[in-house]
Amino acid sequence: MCDVLLKGVSSIKWQSSLRWNYHQQQLDLNSRTLRTKHVREVTELSVLLGTTYLTQGGIRINVSTFVTHASFDPEDAYKNDIAVVKISQSLILSSTIQPVILPSQSQYTSAGLTATLIGWGLLYNDGPLSDVLQQVDLLTYSDTECEQLLYGYPHAHNICAGVPGGGKGQCSGDSGGPLLVKGVQIGIVSWAPKPCTEQDYPEVYTEVSYFISWINRNIA
Repeated sequence: MCDVLLKGVSSIKWQSSLRWNYHQQQLDLNSRTLRTKHVREVTELSVLLGTTYLTQGGIRINVSTFVTHASFDPEDAYKNDIAVVKISQSLILSSTIQPVILPSQSQYTSAGLTATLIGWGLLYNDGPLSDVLQQVDLLTYSDTECEQLLYGYPHAHNICAGVPGGGKGQCSGDSGGPLLVKGVQIGIVSWAPKPCTEQDYPEVYTEVSYFISWINRNIA
């Protein structure tokens, strides 16, 4: 989480780390996690669950398969940037492992909401990953604002969020992580202008509500 070490988070029970280049994920339903573009062709993966530290605690479970959206397009501003990952065994929910709350399909993300980004990404540009889960509050932008500020933001299935003036937000290692409003996951970290948080531009997230039907079909 670049340029900000707001505070360590110890109470998050649905965050997990995909153990390939530390791209993080969040628990969805039973033995499945949401994920995005970065590991489409990787076959040896595991997921770390039940801890807010990258290097201690928790349990590690192998990934058995994943389904990337058929219309994912990295050449078109990461259009349809979402996938479903299935792990190799069922989970037993506990005090440290719980499912994240997803939005309804009809839920619309309005501008001006306080949204919380959570992740283990770089603490500053070109810096180290955080060993402790971090969080930062951002503001959601309207589609019109995003179209004016970002080239390549035409997609109805995206959310923009950030901080006017920059200085806080997603960085390398935060990809696939959650954006939440009042405990509901509205977005998944997709992309942002580089270097991270150093420019006065919003960041782009996959809008979860747009893909609820697709998620349900692929976890059945």
